[in-house]
Amino acid sequence: MTNETPADLYIFTTDLLPLDPRFLPPLANGLLGWRVYDDIMHMGGVYNGEGGDCHRANLPCPLAVRMEIEEEEKAGHLQHSYSLDTHTGIFTHSLRTASVIASQSLYAHRHHPNLLVMEVLLVRQGTSQEPITVKLDSTFTPQSDDIVFHSEPDYKGGSYIQGQTTMAEVPGGVCPSVHIIWTPITPSLTLLPDQAQSRWGFVVAMAGSQDSAQAHYDTGLELMANGNLRPSHLRAWEELWAGSTLELTGPDDLSRALIGCMFYLLSAFPSLHEAPGHFGGVSPGGLSNGGSGQDYWGHVFWDQDTWMYPSIGLFYPQLARAVLEYRVRTVDGAKDNAEKQGYKGLKFPWESAVSGREVCPEDIYGQQEIHINGDVTLAFQHYLYLTQVSCLPMNITTTLEFAVELAALLKYPAPREWQQADTVMLGYPLGLPMTPEVRRNDLEFYEAVTDPGGPAMTWVWSESSDGSGAVNFLTGMGGFLQAVLFGYTGFRVQKDCLAFTPLIPDDITQLCIRGVSYLGNKMDWLVRGQEVYIILREEAKHAGNTEPCALQVVLKNSGTKIPLIAGKPVTFPRESGTICKVDGALSCWPM
Repeated sequence: MTNETPADLYIFTTDLLPLDPRFLPPLANGLLGWRVYDDIMHMGGVYNGEGGDCHRANLPCPLAVRMEIEEEEKAGHLQHSYSLDTHTGIFTHSLRTASVIASQSLYAHRHHPNLLVMEVLLVRQGTSQEPITVKLDSTFTPQSDDIVFHSEPDYKGGSYIQGQTTMAEVPGGVCPSVHIIWTPITPSLTLLPDQAQSRWGFVVAMAGSQDSAQAHYDTGLELMANGNLRPSHLRAWEELWAGSTLELTGPDDLSRALIGCMFYLLSAFPSLHEAPGHFGGVSPGGLSNGGSGQDYWGHVFWDQDTWMYPSIGLFYPQLARAVLEYRVRTVDGAKDNAEKQGYKGLKFPWESAVSGREVCPEDIYGQQEIHINGDVTLAFQHYLYLTQVSCLPMNITTTLEFAVELAALLKYPAPREWQQADTVMLGYPLGLPMTPEVRRNDLEFYEAVTDPGGPAMTWVWSESSDGSGAVNFLTGMGGFLQAVLFGYTGFRVQKDCLAFTPLIPDDITQLCIRGVSYLGNKMDWLVRGQEVYIILREEAKHAGNTEPCALQVVLKNSGTKIPLIAGKPVTFPRESGTICKVDGALSCWPM
């Protein structure tokens, strides 16, 4: 939504909103998702419909409000501006006249994921002493096609509705409940003659039970009363960015695209401090999209495990682990899928919701797309190699050589019939050894048969270049990020090391990556010219039965070994190498 180049590349600014409402900015926090101004929002894990009819349940959003100025104020010059600040995850609409600056801010709270927030700020300009009024035009109605809502008595001044979805995902399954409590929104707000400025706050709390919704609404009221509602949100985003920065000195459009992609991927994952176990996975269009017939119905695909997961995992293994735990929770459904098709073990679905059973609307894809087990296994392998902590039951790993490798590690007898699967992504991400000539031939062959106008896993704002298909296309954003994060650095997550081969294009003078996580250690990287700089920001801590490991840089050509010591930067020529445990260090592998 950028029409002009902002001074701060993290702030996307325009004076005109897109004509297609699908491209209005999404706001999400891993649990709630919403497109600004839309009267529909979604909650992670809340679907309606059975089998192939299963889709994200459309929930009414009380913050479907547009701010307008009173007619008498329009006599003078009126300026609109819209901005999405990805530093803070806040969307702001500003109106400016000769007498007032009015700002409407919207955000999905990053630390308290059950809350959506709207704030309105009026600041008087000039010497006028007249009352100034802005209108709040709402399209909200407390109704849904997917849930029969019932009104409940107001709770602490908040309006309250609750209901259940009309159809479970599987026969005999549970229909999830949704409880929504929100601050009533008045038709207008007025800055009184004796006021230089005034601020109003509105919160929406959503949860799966009455007690939970009321508790979260209480939290919102308390934070608003003590002035900590927005600051707690800002601190959460500041913490996220501090541990996952990808910046370059080069074309501004590329920098903005990287920032935008990272922002939306982080928005799709839960809080760093959220208790595990409730994450509903990541769909191609994110939580803001996915109603019936839209954006793949909000289903989870292999896109999550292969395209979105790796970039998050390199910065935040604890967030990436939420993806793995989602797959573990759906093991029973994967077992049922396999049994229905006459297979042993598990068959993860082409399209997944809550149960793990196949919910693809077209049976042929659910039956013939058989690579999902390999994609899920690759994600587990990536996590194990990055952290050397296992978090999966053995019956998940029934594909690829990794199954045999993990079986040996955990002293589990591997059946002889376990075999390596075939795939077109042999060079990356699978990392099959091959000569540069073979790899180049593969890439040139696929380049020649790729439709440049067709859907692609690296289009970032929509599934296709013409804007059709899924929007806020997290799959493409994940692929685009990997092209830089794993392409420009040459990062490869291997069994015993993090390999690197830095190579940046001529129009990029430096690449800065802050927060790379390996074996519990946090590193910052800078690639500039012919040199590479690394600083170990944070050493690993004891975690259960896993000992922290001392790390070193080992350069491939010279064999030079450089120990990494917290707080002490190291510099070396730009060449291939690895980050690995110091020779003789105790094993980090769980025993």
